[in-house]
Amino acid sequence: MLDLMSLTDHSITKITKKCDKLQFLDIGFGEDIISKSFCEIVRSCNGLKYLGISGYRNHVTDRIVHDIARPHPNLQSIDIRSSSRLTNTAIYTLTDSCPNLRSLKLEYCDGINDIAIRKVAHCRYLKHLELYSIKALKLDLFGALHISDSSISKIAKMCPNVIYLDLGYADFIFDRTLKIITEYLHSLEYLSLKGCRRISQKIIDILFSDLEIGGYYSLPLGR
Repeated sequence: MLDLMSLTDHSITKITKKCDKLQFLDIGFGEDIISKSFCEIVRSCNGLKYLGISGYRNHVTDRIVHDIARPHPNLQSIDIRSSSRLTNTAIYTLTDSCPNLRSLKLEYCDGINDIAIRKVAHCRYLKHLELYSIKALKLDLFGALHISDSSISKIAKMCPNVIYLDLGYADFIFDRTLKIITEYLHSLEYLSLKGCRRISQKIIDILFSDLEIGGYYSLPLGR
């Protein structure tokens, strides 16, 4: 077993050169990995379907996402959580270049806004989407920015295969959003609404009457 915390650029280079048929790679939160490793992944892993590069706040940039996505149209899942330097450009690249994208993890990517989230709706095979605490578009009383009701509604209407949806702290999600989610996402298995303070207990009881809800945290939805 590899000790993730001991991985370096050198070790990643050796792994990718010897594993040219690698399809699954997760190097998230490695302390000693910088952009050189990401470039080596692009050159060596042509069959990559899953890539986890979360936790590199200052190292994962729009350019790196561009370089990863463009030669990897078969990429199905990417985990870029906690990448604070990413902007909408990274999402445009992923949605345009990876038509088979099924899983997208964007927690704490606060440089991405609501315009980019609407682009995610074009990933018609999408099954897993994490938007926890992304700041986007609309201002609240404290000046924070949040994902909008309209972008989530668009995703629900255009991505019917979604089974996992994390909307934690999406402060502009309303009861009407949940109605659209239940109307279109018939395969939904998991919905996180932590911190979504504008939804009501009443609508939860109506739409998810078979669930015992103890607050707006993580709500597992049975089929």
